[in-house]
Amino acid sequence: MSGMMKLSIAVLLAMVAGHVMAVEDSVDVKVTGKIVPPACVPVVSGGAVFDYGTIKAASLKPDNYTVLNIKSLNFTVKCDAPMKIAFKTTDVRKDSGFPAPSGIKFLGAPIDGEPLSGLGMVNDISVGGYALGLVGSSYLADGSTVTAIHSNDNGVSWKKGGGWLLDDNKLNSVASSQNLAMPIPLTTLTATISAQAILNKGSELDLTKTINLDGMSTIQVLYL
Repeated sequence: MSGMMKLSIAVLLAMVAGHVMAVEDSVDVKVTGKIVPPACVPVVSGGAVFDYGTIKAASLKPDNYTVLNIKSLNFTVKCDAPMKIAFKTTDVRKDSGFPAPSGIKFLGAPIDGEPLSGLGMVNDISVGGYALGLVGSSYLADGSTVTAIHSNDNGVSWKKGGGWLLDDNKLNSVASSQNLAMPIPLTTLTATISAQAILNKGSELDLTKTINLDGMSTIQVLYL
């Protein structure tokens, strides 16, 4: 092999070795993560269960609805930062719900014709219904008293009153007494959430068997 050929091979090998060394001496470093918007977490005391316990079949009215007592729990919403929020309610047992009967007060007020959330079905018959709400509650936002407001147009406009957590497409929020036309930003909201149920007419139900009350509603926090 000539001297020129030896030199060419030596140069080529040196170039290849240098290239391999450069790859082995490098490392890719990544910086990852994500920025998330502030969030609010709702909490209901007592495991969020309104328990009516055992109800004797003989206590049901045969030809009228049986009104049960009001049950109340603590309701708290905590946010990462001051935010304007609202609540929307969905009845998970909507197929067993029905309009509130005329003349019956729920949480201290008549709501004739408003949708009651359902307590489940037995043999295609509704067991009963219930109203859920923050009605009559003393709302505190960051320690200050605030007023319940509601919207019928998905938050475009707001009116004083409300607090009912019904599956009626209404939004509920709170405002300061100085400006009831707009929800206020808050980091902590405390209130009392209450439920009141009525049972279907005893003559409509098979009272020879155990009937479970199976109501469930989802309260969604919306960010405005």
